[in-house]
Formats: sequence, structure tokens, C-alpha cells
Amino acid sequence: MPALPHIGFVGLGAMGIGMATYLVKSGYSVSGFDMNPAATSSLASAGGTAAISPVAAATAADVFIIMVATADQCNSVLFETATGTADSAVKALPKNAIIILCSTVPPGYPAEALERVRHERPDVQFLDCPVSGGTVRAGKGDLVILASGDSSTLQSNKVKAVLDTMASSLHVIPGGLGAANKVKLINQQLAGIHIAATAEAMALGAVLGMDMQALHDAVVKSDAWSWMFENRGMHIVKEDWTPHSALDIFVKDMVS
Repeated sequence: MPALPHIGFVGLGAMGIGMATYLVKSGYSVSGFDMNPAATSSLASAGGTAAISPVAAATAADVFIIMVATADQCNSVLFETATGTADSAVKALPKNAIIILCSTVPPGYPAEALERVRHERPDVQFLDCPVSGGTVRAGKGDLVILASGDSSTLQSNKVKAVLDTMASSLHVIPGGLGAANKVKLINQQLAGIHIAATAEAMALGAVLGMDMQALHDAVVKSDAWSWMFENRGMHIVKEDWTPHSALDIFVKDMVS
């Protein structure tokens, strides 16, 4: 059985830490970096390696996963040099490494990033693989991943093994690099609409004096069901106003 690829992982935020630690649990060697030292310590506690910079995380990475918030942050991860060195993460990657961008970014960004990467490293591949599913599912390998890019790279055993580990549902999107983030943008628009519609529907039910649990259960069993209604609607039923996702990131993803 071939050895599992070594993973470099940058961006150990709410979802990234779950993704990285699940890879560790699945037998991968993972070297991770985040600007928050507590996040890298958490990865180390789970059996991964805490890297001191994106460059350090990239040094031995057969697959380099980026899960940061914005395209500007991705540029910093890939192209900024580490303090005291002349190397960037792109330069530090092993020969024939594969970069997997899991962030939600403007659809045109992945192709722009690949052009910059290829200028320095013609041997390195770049894939556009935004994820969806939230923090709990990230820690269970239960994400939805949309994937686009070079078809032969996407079909390689190395890439398929890593993506299949993190996802319960993997969708290869035709149309070349950036196609996956086009679909993700539309997905986020629909998610936002469904959340707003859920709030309006449940508010109407409350005004009409309905049993909120009964209303929720009836809609979930009807053709009006959506995942967002079932999930967010229960927060309303339980009057649980605990934030379970970062609102600024959610809004950013709808307008990327």
C-alpha cells in the first residue's frame, strides 16, 4: 500500500482545525500553521506538527492545503517570504507538490494564483476546492467539497485520497480552475436566502401563535424543506441565539 502524502496545512480556524485534525486521525502526517498560536498548539495536541510559518508547513508537503479567509491572505501564505529567509511557501514546496485551495474566494482568483505559482514553480499543481458543511462536519470528515482544476491532477490517487478523507460528498466541477468557486458563490447566495426565508417563516408562525416545534417538523417533512430551514429553524425553536458561524465570513462568502 503506497504511503500517504505528507500534508502542509495553513489556516487552522473554525473549520480548518477540524479538517487538519481529522486528517491526522486518518493517518496523515500534517504540519500546520495559523496566526493564532493556540490553533497550532491544538493541532500538535492532536498528533500533528506545529509549524512556525507557512514556509515551514510547506517544506515537506506533498499536498499543501490552504484554508484561510480571503484571496489576499492566500497570497500572503503562498508568496511572502519567511523572516530571516529568502524562501516563500511556493519556493519551499517539494518537487511536483500539489496546492489545494479550500478557501471561498472570487472565482477569478485561482487562475491568477496559478499563473504566479507557475512563474516560480512550473512543476507545482494548483486546485480550486472550496468546502461547505460547518465546523462540526469538518471535524468528522463529512464536508461537501467542490473541486475544479486540471483533470489529471484531480484524478490522481494522491489528491483523491486526501479529498475523500475530508469529504463525504465530493463534486468535480467541469469548466477549469475557478469553476468550483463559481458554484460555491451560487451555493452561498442560496444559503443566505434560505436563512432569511427561515427567519421570516418562523417569525410568521410565532405571530400566528403556532406551536413552533410542530411548525418546524411539518415544514421539514414537506416540499418546502431545506437544510438551512431544518438546521437554523431548530435554533429558533430552542431560542438558542448562540452564534455557530462567523457572520463576517458568511457575508464575505456571499459576495466573493
